[in-house]
Amino acid sequence: MKKTILTVGAVGLAVAGSAQTAKADETDLHTNEASEQQVQVQTQTTEQKEETAKSELDDAKNNEQQAQQKADNAQKENDKANQDVANANQNVENKKNDVSQKQDNLNQAEQNKNEATKENTDKASQDVANANQNVENKKNDVANAQQKADEANKNVDNKKNDVANAQQKADDAQNKADKAQQNVDTVKDASQKLEEAKQNKANAEKTLTDKQKAKDNAQKAYKDAKTKADKASEESQKAQQDVAKKQEIFRQKEEAYHKAKDAYENNGLDKAKAELQKAEAELKSAQADYLYAESILAHKNDEKTDLENQLAKQNEIVANAQKEYALAKQAYDRTLTDYTATQKTLNDAKANEKKAQDAIANLEKNKLIVSDASKQKAQAFIKAYNDYVNGGKTDDLENAYIKARHEMLMQLQNDYKINEDTYFGDEADKNVAVDLNNLSPAVQEDLANFVATLLNDVRDQLGLTPYVGKVVVTKGMLDMSNAIAKNYVSDNWNVPDKSHDGKAIQKGAQQFGMKDARETLGFIKYKFTDLYELKLFTRQAVLGQLMDDIRDGNALGHTTTLLGLDIDCFDIDGPVVSESFFGVSTSYVQGSSNVHFHLIPNTRDDVVDTMKYAEWNGDGKDHKEHEKMFDQAGGKQEINNPYATLQNNLNNAKAETSKAQANFNVAEKSKAQAEKAFLEKQSEMNNKVNVQKQIRNNLNEATISANKAQFDFENAKNRLETAQNNRTQAQKTVEAYTASVQAKKQAMDEAKAEMEKAGIAENDAQETLREKAKADQKAHDEANAKKEAFVKASYEADQAQKAVKKAETDLEIAQKAYNDIKYAILSNEKTRALTQDESNTIALAESQLATAKAELAKAKADLAEKQTALESAKAQTNVANTELTKAKAELESAKKNLAEKQAYLEKLQNASQAYEKAKAELEEAQKALEKANLELDLAKKNQADKKQVLDEANTELEFAKKNTEVKQKAYDKAKAELDLENAIKAEQAKLNEKKKSHTDVSPIVLKKSNNVQKSNNVQKTETATKHMTASAEKQATTSEFAQAGDEDQTTAYELPQMGDEEKSETSVIGIIMMLFASLLSMLGLSDKKKKA
Repeated sequence: MKKTILTVGAVGLAVAGSAQTAKADETDLHTNEASEQQVQVQTQTTEQKEETAKSELDDAKNNEQQAQQKADNAQKENDKANQDVANANQNVENKKNDVSQKQDNLNQAEQNKNEATKENTDKASQDVANANQNVENKKNDVANAQQKADEANKNVDNKKNDVANAQQKADDAQNKADKAQQNVDTVKDASQKLEEAKQNKANAEKTLTDKQKAKDNAQKAYKDAKTKADKASEESQKAQQDVAKKQEIFRQKEEAYHKAKDAYENNGLDKAKAELQKAEAELKSAQADYLYAESILAHKNDEKTDLENQLAKQNEIVANAQKEYALAKQAYDRTLTDYTATQKTLNDAKANEKKAQDAIANLEKNKLIVSDASKQKAQAFIKAYNDYVNGGKTDDLENAYIKARHEMLMQLQNDYKINEDTYFGDEADKNVAVDLNNLSPAVQEDLANFVATLLNDVRDQLGLTPYVGKVVVTKGMLDMSNAIAKNYVSDNWNVPDKSHDGKAIQKGAQQFGMKDARETLGFIKYKFTDLYELKLFTRQAVLGQLMDDIRDGNALGHTTTLLGLDIDCFDIDGPVVSESFFGVSTSYVQGSSNVHFHLIPNTRDDVVDTMKYAEWNGDGKDHKEHEKMFDQAGGKQEINNPYATLQNNLNNAKAETSKAQANFNVAEKSKAQAEKAFLEKQSEMNNKVNVQKQIRNNLNEATISANKAQFDFENAKNRLETAQNNRTQAQKTVEAYTASVQAKKQAMDEAKAEMEKAGIAENDAQETLREKAKADQKAHDEANAKKEAFVKASYEADQAQKAVKKAETDLEIAQKAYNDIKYAILSNEKTRALTQDESNTIALAESQLATAKAELAKAKADLAEKQTALESAKAQTNVANTELTKAKAELESAKKNLAEKQAYLEKLQNASQAYEKAKAELEEAQKALEKANLELDLAKKNQADKKQVLDEANTELEFAKKNTEVKQKAYDKAKAELDLENAIKAEQAKLNEKKKSHTDVSPIVLKKSNNVQKSNNVQKTETATKHMTASAEKQATTSEFAQAGDEDQTTAYELPQMGDEEKSETSVIGIIMMLFASLLSMLGLSDKKKKA
């Protein structure tokens, strides 16, 4: 039978991984009969939908094409207008340069004409001939020197390459040797530390065992020794008490014995009588001294009492004087307080007055000076404007107005040189820190008002204020300006490279209801940190934008904007502008400090009565709503400008100073009077206090004398009592010595025996005490020794425990270090098998080091050889280059001399013609410059018009593109539905026809061919189908197809052999049905039933 093979692109048949893969590759296909009439009706309805969608799509595409053509034309016109402005700007700049050059040419030509005598011309001709010959000679010298230098330089380059290669090899070898040496050192150190760590751990563990055992033994020994010492101390204390008792008994017995002995021997009688006589004489002397001391004491007490009375009276006098002084002091303090307060008020008032004066002076110094010439040009401009408005607004009058405006702006640029590029400000501002990306409201308001004051002053000086209004700082404009600056930051906008960020400006303005904002920028690659330097730069920016705006390719755009003369602010055909709302902000992006000036002119559309800047579309709001947004945001809420009230501040400050001065004068007079009274009372009090001090000093001295007299009296009294007692005792002693001798002998013997007995008892007790004390000391010494041994053993045991833990940690660290270096060394030998010797890590590392050192030595030797050759080549090159440089210098000198001689000769020969030509060229250049300025103004006006047209065209194009996209999607869906229905209808017709002539409807088996090519991204492709019918919904759920990775690959499927060729055709039909099912799947139609 005939085999039919169908090959379909991978994009159409590859089944995505997300689709379920059937385990069998067989599908039964049974046909259903359908009503042909129903299909026809359905097809006609779908055709109508497709035709309608096609018509709408064609219309949309046509509209888009027209909008695109309009936008393209507008873009071309806008680009041309921009280029025209750029060309006009460049043309003006070129003409200016040309005029300047032509003037210089004319001056030089006149000088040359005067110098061109015949004698000078002939001499110049001969000089040219001589110089020409010299140049030819020098050229030959340079050619010879160049050849030698080229050869030498080529040789040096070759040698440098040799040295570089050798150096690289030497560096590589050195790195390898250093690494090998490091490995040797590291592995040796690691191996040694590993062994030491192992031994240290073993030693530490043994030491810990020994120390713990010693600790236990020492603890038991200390406990036993302490018990013994405590018992010895108790016995020693008892012996001490017994000795004390025996000593007291012996003392008593000894004293009794000596008294008895003295009485018996009777050898103290004569001495006792002598002592009695002596005691009677001392008693008489003591009685005389007592009477004298008694009289002196009475005298000193009288003196002391008198001084105490004097001091009491003087204390009352001083107390009264102190009260009067205190009252005077209080009065003086009150006047001093008033004086100090009024003085501070006066100083503050003077400081405020000076501050106000300085503020006015600084503002005046900071204001920009407008020259009389610029003022005259401004008056001419105003006149041209009035002539245009009142003279019928002819083209000639408009051109005259444009020319006058340009001349005024150009003249103003000349005023830059008469203005100081400095700033006069408050020194305190240097202590006010600023963050350019987060200005405080106070700093932002101050900065904006400062700039507004400068701008309004220039407008006033030029007489423009009645026509362009003033700039007014408002709350809303400050917020808008802040928003725009933050957009610059979020866009990471590089101002020095990109200038204005148009999207950032528009986005920030539209947040506040305005379509855009006029912006001028000042920037510098420096970061400001305080208010003083920020205001300094801001003034420089204003000065530059107003009076130096033609520098760096600018075309007076900043000047025009800040003066309110651009078309959005000053429309010669519109009403006079009352004011421009103004805001200032700062940003710091990519190292650039940026100061943003933003203006929105209060120009209004008389027709709809809204601000012109509120007239924009795109956010669903109308123009009045935009202006309401601006109003509610404070866009017209003026911020108080303190710079405008500086003179009033000064007048108020002067009045405050005058008032404070008067109050101070009164307080100063009152203080002087109170101070005089206070000082008088203070002097009186001090005199009385001095008298009081003298009396007190005298009293102190009298008290000391009285106390001494009292002391002497007490001593005399004690001496008298002692003398009386001594005489009585002496008398008793004499009487005792005259008693019975036998009684005295018996008493003495008895007292002696008692004394000796007591002495023996004391000696025995002393001996016992010595023994007990010795035993006590010995026991305590032993206990202390045992305690010290126990403490030491405990400490050593603890240290041993710590040493074991440290040794374990050190061993882990050492083992890891050794393993790391061992791995590093062995990794160098991966390319070959290790010998038995090399299995030793240290030996292997030393072997690698020896190899690396040998390679290093060889590389160094080669490098040294190459360096020597290079130095020799350099020396040769230096000589050749020196000769070449010398030859070239001489040639250039000769050429220069020749050119000078030739130029001089030509100058003399053409002097007259050149003078006339230069004169004519200057006149032409001046006319061309005037024409270029007029062309530039016209080009700018045309540029603004073209920009507006382009914006409108782009808006229309965007709408047309979106409409086309919608219509395209609608058409694609309708077309897919129509194609599917047509295919189903055709297949049903064929199947119905076949059914009439052939009743064998065998299942069709779809099998994969053996020559299927695999896609890059699809490893296995299988086709899974269910029982398929003519129903579109069932076909849509059969399989899903995904895009394969490589669209150039194709997947071949072989249809099975059937009973006849017709069955092959049926297989083809099945494949077609599957293709349409995949189409529905991709269009999202087949999912409807799944999701339902």
